[in-house]
Amino acid sequence: MLAGRWDHTCDYRSQIALASCYPSSTLAILEDDHTFHRRIASGRAQDITIGALSPPDSAPYRNATLLLDGVRWHEWSAAP
Repeated sequence: MLAGRWDHTCDYRSQIALASCYPSSTLAILEDDHTFHRRIASGRAQDITIGALSPPDSAPYRNATLLLDGVRWHEWSAAP
């Protein structure tokens, strides 16, 4: 599943809840909702889609993960 952290239509927390309903799901939260549109424009959307539909231990899945890795949103918490 793909979600945008700053998406105005669907809050990323609802995407986390939805992903938890699917036992074998993977959720990628991107920095913003326009990131995937830039991937489409770059011609990489097909690789991401094929990877998302592939088994997690497959080369297409790993490739899709790498393509999204630089645009994923990370919530960092500071250690006390």
